[in-house]
Amino acid sequence: MKRKLLLAGIVLIGLVLLWRYFHKAPAPAMPTVVVQVAPVQTKLLQSSIKAIGTINAASVEITPETAGHIASIAFNDGAVVKQGDTLIQLDDAILKAKLASMTAQYQFSLQSYSRLKKLASKGIVAQQALDEASADMKEKKAALDEASVTDAKMKLVAPFDGMVGQRKVNVGDYVNPGQGVVTLTDTEHLRVEYNLPEKYLSTVQIGQTVEITTAAYSGKTFTGTITYISPTINPENRTIAVYAALAENHDRLASGLFVGVTQTLSEAKEALVVPARSLVPVLNGNQVYKVVNGKAVSVDVQIGTRTENTVEITHGLKAGDQVVTDGQIKLRNGQPITTQLG
Repeated sequence: MKRKLLLAGIVLIGLVLLWRYFHKAPAPAMPTVVVQVAPVQTKLLQSSIKAIGTINAASVEITPETAGHIASIAFNDGAVVKQGDTLIQLDDAILKAKLASMTAQYQFSLQSYSRLKKLASKGIVAQQALDEASADMKEKKAALDEASVTDAKMKLVAPFDGMVGQRKVNVGDYVNPGQGVVTLTDTEHLRVEYNLPEKYLSTVQIGQTVEITTAAYSGKTFTGTITYISPTINPENRTIAVYAALAENHDRLASGLFVGVTQTLSEAKEALVVPARSLVPVLNGNQVYKVVNGKAVSVDVQIGTRTENTVEITHGLKAGDQVVTDGQIKLRNGQPITTQLG
C-alpha cells in the first residue's frame, strides 16, 4: 500500500512540474531606454602613432689642453656665441716670449741656409755644409710650429655656434688639462629622441614628419623630420630608437625637455570613423551598439587609427549606420531604444 502511495506521489509531482514547464509566465518585456546616437562618417585620416620623447642638443664641455692661469673670460653666462669666438684666454706671456725667440732663430737659420745655397751653387761650399744648414732650418721651423700650436691652445674658442652655460672658473684661477670651464650647447639644431614599438619598423621612414607638443608652450605645435632610425631593436622593450631633427628653434626649446610626439606613418586616406566614446571594450576586442529597427544591436568591430575624439572602424560598420554614443551601460542586445543625436 505504501509503495502505491509513493508511486502516486512521484507521478503527481511529475505532472505538476510538466504543467509548470508548459505554462511558464511570459518574460517581461525589456523597457525602452533613451540613448544618444551618432552616424558613422567618412573622413580623411592619416595613420599616426603617439610617443613620448626628449629634446636633445649637441653639447660640449670646453676644456683646456694645457695648464695655466686664466687671464681673461670673454663671455657672460648664457651668452650666444659664434664658432671661433674666444671664450677663455690663458696667460701666455711666457709662451709669447718663447715664440718670439723661436721665430728669430728660424729666421736666422733660414737666412744662413739661403746664403749657403748660393755659395754651394758656385762650388764654394761643400754639399755637407748645405745639408747641415737645411736640417737646422727644418728643425727650427718645426720648433716654431710647435710653439705656435701651443700658444694657440692657450685661447679656448667656441667650436660651433651656440649658447654658453654658467662658467665654472674665474679670472686668475689655475686650470689643468681636461678641466671643464663652461658648457656650450647648440640651441638651434635640436632633435627629439623617442622610441616606437617594433611593429612599426616597416612603416617608419627617414623624412617622415613628426609633430611635437610640450607643456612649456601650451597650445603650440612644433614640427620635425626623421633623420635616424636605429638599425637594431632594443631586446629589453622591443622598441626602435628614432631621432627627428626640429626646425629652427626660435622659441628656445631646451635640451632635456619632455615632449609628446605624434609620428605620421602614411598619407591621408578615406576611413570610417565613429566617436571614441561609442566603443564598448569586451573580452576579445571592441563592440558598438548599432541602431536596427528601433533596437540596440551589439556589433563586433575592428578599429584602426585613433585620434583625440574619434576612432577608425576597419570592419563591422558602414557609412550612415547609427551607433550609440551615450547610455551603453543601460543596454542589452536587442533592447528597444529612443534615440537622440549626441
